[in-house]
Amino acid sequence: MERKELDMVFRFMLAANRIKSLKRSGWVLSGIDEPEHVGDHSFGVALLSYIMAKNMGLDADKCMRMGLIHDVCEAVHGDIARRPTEALQGITNREKEAIEDRSMRRMLSVLSRKDRAHFAGLWRESIEMKTPESRVVRAADGMDLLLQLTEYSKRIGDAERLEEFLTTSKRKMSGDDFLYLYGKARRRILSSRRARRGR
Repeated sequence: MERKELDMVFRFMLAANRIKSLKRSGWVLSGIDEPEHVGDHSFGVALLSYIMAKNMGLDADKCMRMGLIHDVCEAVHGDIARRPTEALQGITNREKEAIEDRSMRRMLSVLSRKDRAHFAGLWRESIEMKTPESRVVRAADGMDLLLQLTEYSKRIGDAERLEEFLTTSKRKMSGDDFLYLYGKARRRILSSRRARRGR
């Protein structure tokens, strides 16, 4: 690579690294002390997307790449938690998408034209939800939230808030495999809550 391209990569990674210290706002709103970071979540989404896509005969490498970058735009604007209703969210879904789109364009603007086109294409595919790969990444996004909730559910006192996470993640599920995983995680979360209340 030429030095100019390396400088671009350096600038991009300096910005992208912010998601490694950016707390996931949904957990912050739920009163979780020291919650996972956006970078932690992106790792989980990328890994689960890869495993599921590989076993489904899809382009696992593309799914992994989409999972890695799906929230990198939050390095610019922060994490805006998706809520069951726009009133709870504070902004409309359309406004949220516009913010994310502007932030992603800003993030990618420091890269070479070739890299910018590659990541912009992955980003666009992931949000348009027209391909089986993009649907796997969306489901993995919801599933990673649930996997984290299996740990945090014991610390979330508000049953309504817990149900909100379950509802939000279920909306992202598609296909029998992900619905099976969703059911398994939901049962674990709810049984853990019942056991806690029974003490």
